Amino acid sequence: MVEAKFMARRNVITATLDTKIVDIAELMVKNRVGLIVLVDEKESSRVRGVVSERDIVRSVMNRISVDEKVEKIATKDVITSEIHETIVEVVKKMVEYKIRHIVVLEDGKLYGIISMRDIISERNALSTLLSAEVWSVDEGMTA
Repeated sequence: MVEAKFMARRNVITATLDTKIVDIAELMVKNRVGLIVLVDEKESSRVRGVVSERDIVRSVMNRISVDEKVEKIATKDVITSEIHETIVEVVKKMVEYKIRHIVVLEDGKLYGIISMRDIISERNALSTLLSAEVWSVDEGMTA
C-alpha cells in the first residue's frame, strides 16, 4: 500500500501566524495553492495552524479586515497524517473531518502536504496507465 510520504508535495507554502490575511491571499494566488501551512517563527518545521481559501472567503463574509493577522481566522487544531500512514488512512481522515488538504508530518515536523486533488489526479493517472494498450501482454512474453 502506498504511504503518505510518496504522495506528499514537499514544496509547502508556509507563513507565520502574524502574517496579514491579505498577504496570505496573495501567497495563495501567486503559488496557485488552496492552503497555507502556518509555522512557528523560530522553528519552521513546527506546524502552528493552517488557513484555506474557504477561511479567507469566510473572513471576508464576516467583515474581518484583510489587514488583520491570519491568526484570527486560522485553524490551529490541525488534522495531520504521519509519513508512514497509507493513502487509504489519509483519505479516511480527509473524509471524516471534511477537509481537502492534510498536513503530513515526520516525527512531528512538517514533511509535506496532500490534497484531495493530488489523490484524484494520481488515481486518474493510474487508471489511464492500467487501461492503456502498453500494458497488454503478448502471448509468449516472459519476464
